[in-house]
Amino acid sequence: MSKKGAIVLETERLILRRISIDDAEEIFNNWGCNDNVSRYTTWSTHKNVGETIEWLKTVEKVYEDNINYEWGITLKESGKLIGTISAYLREEFDNRYELGYVLAEDYWRNGYTTESARVVMEYLTTSEGITRFIGRHAKLNGASGSVMQKAGFRYIKDGAFEKFDESQVFETAEYYYDVYDNIKKPSIEDSKEIAALIKETWNMAYKGLIDDDYLKNLDVQKITERWEKRIEDNKDILIYEENNNILGVVEYGESETNKEHGEVLVLYVKPEQERKGIGTKLFNTAKQELLKNRYKSLDVWCLNKNTIGENFYAKNGGKKTKSRIYTVNGLDLNENLFEFELRKS
Repeated sequence: MSKKGAIVLETERLILRRISIDDAEEIFNNWGCNDNVSRYTTWSTHKNVGETIEWLKTVEKVYEDNINYEWGITLKESGKLIGTISAYLREEFDNRYELGYVLAEDYWRNGYTTESARVVMEYLTTSEGITRFIGRHAKLNGASGSVMQKAGFRYIKDGAFEKFDESQVFETAEYYYDVYDNIKKPSIEDSKEIAALIKETWNMAYKGLIDDDYLKNLDVQKITERWEKRIEDNKDILIYEENNNILGVVEYGESETNKEHGEVLVLYVKPEQERKGIGTKLFNTAKQELLKNRYKSLDVWCLNKNTIGENFYAKNGGKKTKSRIYTVNGLDLNENLFEFELRKS
């Protein structure tokens, strides 16, 4: 697959772009000179803008072969450069790509790093065909681990890294992201566990949105029978499994309302496993599979006022475009459509 390198990426609030020596002063002033930013990183605080320029010279060389990736994180409204995010091929980690990021202190705790990580991982996996990643952070910097989990990484083991100038060594937590790791097609025997997961998820996510008696009386046996039929019919279904327990399920295929679009028809994650990146990983894998089938757009219908679902799809780049009343099992549901552009490889 021919790689395009660090192309411009866009989210709801951010534009990710290549950086150059022209950005040196802004990088130095916004975070390069800040000890709080560099406290748990492999690089040390820049003493002057000249050090920033020397680093940017190495970054400009990175762009020459499209093997490694480095983006500047800019605010869409102002164009202000507030951080960077990168992915570098690491031979020492079994040729995994290492995800790294840094953000100016004034912009911490606003979700910008997570927003950047999600769009970068979506691009690298679906458009660049990269399937194996590593992420590392100093144990003292737990916020970085939270970003990795939200991007779909899972903790593997402890480790250590040393600053480039050998001034300090940190104990670290290491995370992996493998596109197909823990994800597989279900067997008919998995139907009952999928049905139980769906009932549990509906009772949590739709409480207050759907009649309580309806949720309470969902028939696991009937749901099981429907999923046995779907699996038997060889529908495009994937499950996420750990320790022989199904933690999530996704179904995708041709859109029910637009035959030129793909659609994620079902996406559920066990409530206690939310915010661990399982939904993101299932969603990105479904997008990859739809891209292989040459779909250029993706539709997802989400129950109106399902805040968790709507926030998830918005943060992953979906645009809310219209609404509908949809009847399922005799129940009228008010749903909103989120549309996604699938990036070409």
